[in-house]
Amino acid sequence: MNNLDLNKPVTNPRLSELMVKAKLVTQDQAAFNEQMNLVADEIVNRANLLAIAGVDDSKITDNGNGTATFHENSTINFHMLGAADGSTYLPLYTDWDNINMDPIVNSMKVSAIVMPFEQIASMMTNNNAGIVINPYNENLVITKDQIMHMASVKAAAGGVATEEI
Repeated sequence: MNNLDLNKPVTNPRLSELMVKAKLVTQDQAAFNEQMNLVADEIVNRANLLAIAGVDDSKITDNGNGTATFHENSTINFHMLGAADGSTYLPLYTDWDNINMDPIVNSMKVSAIVMPFEQIASMMTNNNAGIVINPYNENLVITKDQIMHMASVKAAAGGVATEEI
C-alpha cells in the first residue's frame, strides 16, 4: 500500500506533473505512450487520490486527528460523473485544490476519502465505466478495463507494477 501520513494534506505533485507532460506530447504517439506508462506507474505504486463522498455524520466518530471511524451500517455515497452515453465515472482528485474546482463543493457539505490504487480497483464494478482524475483540470479518463489491466500487472509483479502498464 502507498505511504500515507494523515497529518499532512494529500498531494500528488509527481502525478500532476506527469499528467501535464502527457498533454504536451499528444502529437507524438510514442512519447505519449511512454508518458502515460509513467502516469500509470505513479497511480498504481505511489499515488493516494481523493474521492468526494457524502456520509451520514451520525454514523461517524471524529478521532480528532484528521481521521474518522465509521460505525456499523454506515453508508458512503461517492460523487459520480455521468457521461453522455449513460455510463458513470468516479472522479478522483490529486489534491484539495482540484477538489475545490468541482461545482458540487459549492452546493453541499462534502467529505473526501483517501484512496490508494487498491481501493480504486476494488470499486470498479459493472456500474462504473472507470475513473476521471482531476475532471475540472487535466481530465484524465482511465477506463475500468485499463484499471483492471493495471491491477493484474501489479499482482503479477508481486504487488509492485514495474513493467509497462
